[in-house]
Amino acid sequence: VGMNPINFDFVKSNITDNISRFLFQKTAKHPIVIPVVLGV
Repeated sequence: VGMNPINFDFVKSNITDNISRFLFQKTAKHPIVIPVVLGV
C-alpha cells in the first residue's frame, strides 16, 4: 500500500544517541543504552 521500508539501523542509532544525550544531561553519567526495535 505504498509503504517505504524502514531503516532499523538508523532508527536504533538515532534512539541510542538521543536517549544517551538526555540521560547524560540529567545524570552527568554515560549509561549504556541498548535499544530493542521490533518490526511487526
